[in-house]
Amino acid sequence: MVTRRCAQRQFLLRPSGAVNGIIGYCLAVAAERYGVRVHAFCVLSNHLHLVITDVRGTRPEFFRWLFEFTAKCLNAHWGRWENLWASEPPSVVPGRWRGPARQGRLHADQPGGSGPGDRAPLLAGADQPAGADRARRVFQAAEALLP
Repeated sequence: MVTRRCAQRQFLLRPSGAVNGIIGYCLAVAAERYGVRVHAFCVLSNHLHLVITDVRGTRPEFFRWLFEFTAKCLNAHWGRWENLWASEPPSVVPGRWRGPARQGRLHADQPGGSGPGDRAPLLAGADQPAGADRARRVFQAAEALLP
């Protein structure tokens, strides 16, 4: 799982049609260019979470392109030209991600549990109809824009 926050924890990712479209489009293009599988993502007002699989070993290039172009587009949208993302690198927590569980949530093996079968919900709420429907619409819009 990857987490990246905005500079100074500013609310630069506030949900709107433009922000959702920019993030969805940049994420879809970066994933296609670098062969990264995006299993889930969650964008909050000042940070984002991604659950990805790096199929071709291109995670650094994927991050560079994704964060560079989301910053350029969002800065243009907000009329800014300073750093959008915090200066520290994204937080990457490796894990063996398992597919959607019966409840429709993603789960991960939790370190420090009583065994490898310990599982905890990841991105709880992603199974809610409104959130899932909105994410589906963003991806469909992004896919429609791809060549």
